[in-house]
Amino acid sequence: MRNIGLTWVEVDKDAIQHNISEVRKLLKEETKLMGVVKADAYGHGAVETAEIMLDSGVDFLGVNTTEEGIELRKAGISDPILVFNPGIGDEAQQLIRYDLTVTLASLKVAEIISKTAYKMGEEVRAHIKIETGFGRLGILPEEAVRFAKKVEEMGNIELEGVYTHFATAAERNKSYAYEQFGLFKKAVDDLISEGFEVPLKHAANSAATLDIPETHMDMVRVGNLIYGQYSSGDVSKKLDLKNTWLLKSTVMFVREFQKSQAVSYGSEARTKKGTVLATLPIGFADGFTLLPERLAFNLRFFLRRGAERLGIKRAQPASLIEIKGQNTPIVGRVAMQHTMVDVTKLFNIMPGDVADVTARRTSVSSRIPRVYYTGGHPYKAATITGTKVFKGVEKHEAEGDL
Repeated sequence: MRNIGLTWVEVDKDAIQHNISEVRKLLKEETKLMGVVKADAYGHGAVETAEIMLDSGVDFLGVNTTEEGIELRKAGISDPILVFNPGIGDEAQQLIRYDLTVTLASLKVAEIISKTAYKMGEEVRAHIKIETGFGRLGILPEEAVRFAKKVEEMGNIELEGVYTHFATAAERNKSYAYEQFGLFKKAVDDLISEGFEVPLKHAANSAATLDIPETHMDMVRVGNLIYGQYSSGDVSKKLDLKNTWLLKSTVMFVREFQKSQAVSYGSEARTKKGTVLATLPIGFADGFTLLPERLAFNLRFFLRRGAERLGIKRAQPASLIEIKGQNTPIVGRVAMQHTMVDVTKLFNIMPGDVADVTARRTSVSSRIPRVYYTGGHPYKAATITGTKVFKGVEKHEAEGDL
C-alpha cells in the first residue's frame, strides 16, 4: 500500500453491494436496476465501481457523456450503457463504435445518428427522452408518436427504451412529479397504441425509487442510494444505507507558532502564542472547500452575531477536517494543494497521522487515488498512473504507509 499518495479516497465495496441489496428490496423482481456511474461514479471511480455494480446484479449502467461510456468500454465492460447526453457532431461515430445506447432528444440528433450508422454499416440501440417539465432536453409528450415514426423510418435505430426525468421527486410536495409522470404515461400509452413495442420504460430516479413506487415501471435509475446518500431530507422512506466513501489526507508538517504570526495567503490569519498547526497536502485543486475564505468568514461572523443577539448559545461548529477523532479548525486560506489546521489541543500530533476530510464527493479530483476495500482490507488502488492490486495487505491506519 506504499507510494499511493498522501491524500486518497477509500471506497467500500461491501457497502456498495449492501446498498444495492437495500434498493432491490423496493423493486419487483422483474424491475431492472440501472446503476448511475456518471461523474466518475459520484467520485468513487467509474470503472471499478461499475464492475462492483455489475457483479452485484445491476442490469444497466448510466453515464452522462460519450467519454464516460468509452472509458468503461475500454476497461472491458460489455454490459448495456445508456448515455444521457445526446450525441452531437463527431460523437455519433464514437457512440456507435463503442456500442453505447443513445439518447434521442431531437430529430436532428436522430438523423445524425442514423446517417453515421449507415456509413459504418451498424445499427444503434436508442432510448427516447421525453421532456415532461424538467426543462432540460427531450421530445415533448404530444410529439412522441410522430417522432418515433420518423425514427422507425430511418431503419437502423432500434427503439429500446423511453424515459423522462423528475424535477421534484426529492421534494416534500411531489405533486409536480406526479404531473410529470402523468404526461410520461400518456406519451407511453400513445406509443403503445400506435404499435410501438418499448421494452424499457423508465422514469424513477433515487428519490422516486424510494417514495413513488408506481413510477418504477420496467427500470429505475439509481445513483445516490447506491452511494449511501439520500437525495434530500424530504424523502420519507429510509433504507439501511452504508457509507461508501471516505476522503483521507496525511499530516506532513507540524509547527508551533509564536504570537501574531501570519498564516497562508493574504496574511489574514494570525496565531496566538503556543498555537500548533499541522499542514495537510490537500487544497482547492483537489476539490477541497472551494468556498472563498473571506465569504465563509463573513457568513460565520453574521450568523454568530445574530445568534448572540437572540440569546442563542453558539454550538461548536463541525470541522471539515478531523484528526484522531477531534475537530481541527482550518487556519488561513485554503491554498491550491495545502491546508493548515489548528492541532493545539491534540496530543502528540506527528507527520504521518491520518486526517478524515469532509468534501463534496463529485468535486474531489479524479487525480486523487481511489483505494478499494472489502472486508476492511484494501484490494485495489486506481491512480492516474494505473491500477495496483494488493494481496494480503491489512487496512492502512497511519504510519505513513501511503
